[in-house]
Amino acid sequence: MKPMTFTFIWTILLLLNSGCKKENIKPDLNFTDQSYGCQSFTVYKINKDGDAVIAVIGSRDNLKLSKTEQSFNLSNDLKVEVKRFKGDAKKYYCNDVPSEAGDIISTWTGYQGTVKIKIVQDSIATNPQGKPEYKINVTIDNIELKNSNDKKISVDHLEFKEVYVGWLPG
Repeated sequence: MKPMTFTFIWTILLLLNSGCKKENIKPDLNFTDQSYGCQSFTVYKINKDGDAVIAVIGSRDNLKLSKTEQSFNLSNDLKVEVKRFKGDAKKYYCNDVPSEAGDIISTWTGYQGTVKIKIVQDSIATNPQGKPEYKINVTIDNIELKNSNDKKISVDHLEFKEVYVGWLPG
């Protein structure tokens, strides 16, 4: 093989390989046991690598949450998302100064699955807007998520136990 042909093939392979690395945006879905929360409710966990978050986001009032466990399908009032970041994922959620959107490598949005929610301790305090601060349990089952390129990932089962929510960052 001529040196020029070898150089041309090597260059093509490098270009193809660099394109593949850009597509390697799937987060590691091995989440820690620690759950965090805030807002009406946002509950989340960070993966073991610290660069991705799975979050369940909703509104207590819109979903009419109670001390009885309820099952919900994903909707405009209840979202599950996975985001992967360039850096520390923890600084993005429940922070009065969240990271810049440029820190997000990929976003996966839930489109099917079941979320079970139960208030386990109500009216712990009242936030400045007069809304209750409380603790909830959230369980997600068979959540299917996809990114903007319709690539899919799934989370079979994950629990968020006794997460303090209702408080507002800042």
